Parts: sequence; C-alpha cells; structure tokens
Amino acid sequence: MRVARSSRLLNAGNVSFRLHGQSSAREIGGESITVLGPRGFVPAALLGLFSEKRLTVDVLEGDEVTLEYTTAKVVRGAMVSIGEGCKIGTVEYTGSFTRLADATIAEERKIPVP
Repeated sequence: MRVARSSRLLNAGNVSFRLHGQSSAREIGGESITVLGPRGFVPAALLGLFSEKRLTVDVLEGDEVTLEYTTAKVVRGAMVSIGEGCKIGTVEYTGSFTRLADATIAEERKIPVP
C-alpha cells in the first residue's frame, strides 16, 4: 500500500475498511475498494460519541467499488455499488451499477468500453 501524506493519496490493490470516525483523502485508487459503516456495539469512549462516521474524498477510482457513508465528488469503476448514507456528485461506471434508495447521487454515467 502506498500513502502519500502531502497529496493525501491512498493507492493500493485492495482497500477495505470499516468507518469508526471521520476519514478523508483527496484520492483513493485500487483494484477493489470497500468502505463500510460502523456495525455492532463499540463503547462510545472508544469511538467518540459525537463524531460522524464518514469518509470524505474528492475522487475514488477502482475496478470494484462498494461504498457506505461516503461523500465523494467523483466515483469511477467497472462494478460500482453505492449504499447507505452516501452522497456522491458523479458516478462513472463501465459495467454494473447499483444503489440503495437513500443514497444521494447528483449524476450517473455509463461509460462505453473502447
């Protein structure tokens, strides 16, 4: 995995994490990207009682993308799934696209494969 602090870029083959507080990056790229919201009981003292559990990112790009509780300007991928609590500006996909009804997406585009 490569993390460039100055550019706030996360680039890895597989990126998978569960949110336990605020997270942010300028760009996230990888083959498979999975961001899941918090699950189960964890004492509030460990998580921060009043912190929102959310990823904020400008651009997120991967072959397989599954997101929950993510705010992004642009999401690109072949197979994209936008889930609970997401607020996305633009989704660009080449293969399949699914979304939960409560996800907010301003624009979605199917991009033809050359």
